[in-house]
Amino acid sequence: LFALDAGYRNELLNIGVPGNKLLLIDGTLDLDAISAVRAERDRHRREVRQKLNIPQDAIILLSVGRLDPSKGHSYALEALPKILAQFPNVHWLVLGEGEQRRELQKRIEEIGITQHAQLIGFDPQPLPYYAAADVYLRTTTMEGENISSRQAIAMGLPTAGFDTACETDLITKLGHGILVPNADA
Repeated sequence: LFALDAGYRNELLNIGVPGNKLLLIDGTLDLDAISAVRAERDRHRREVRQKLNIPQDAIILLSVGRLDPSKGHSYALEALPKILAQFPNVHWLVLGEGEQRRELQKRIEEIGITQHAQLIGFDPQPLPYYAAADVYLRTTTMEGENISSRQAIAMGLPTAGFDTACETDLITKLGHGILVPNADA
């Protein structure tokens, strides 16, 4: 028996695994926790911005995920100067840890946007950051929705994501954001 995300169903069927051995698991969320944070959205918005020294009127773009090339954070980083040219009050927050941290931090410094980008690291309580954010960036290049992007949906955040052509992509079904060409800053 295989317990899996629906996005892997066809792959297993194509290699001969019988459909009756597949147990599809859609993402699960703690809706009580999400509701509690949503109810206190204004407070979380203020507190996160104060803690990170971000102006209250800044536009926060949030990315969540392991700092790994497959998560596509480098594409968001390379797009940031173009975004800042149109929206100089944008601030990008990244929740996650991984092997790419030093590389991303170095690139942030090289392109001179340290005042507009923060690699927060892993936080076991990410929902306050979603409450503080204005837009969720789904930067993954190899998957559609995951637990992080489902939390953004539940928090009501508009999303910009790469078109990965995965079955699990909800942006085209729910209409809560836009898709852009995959891996294109």
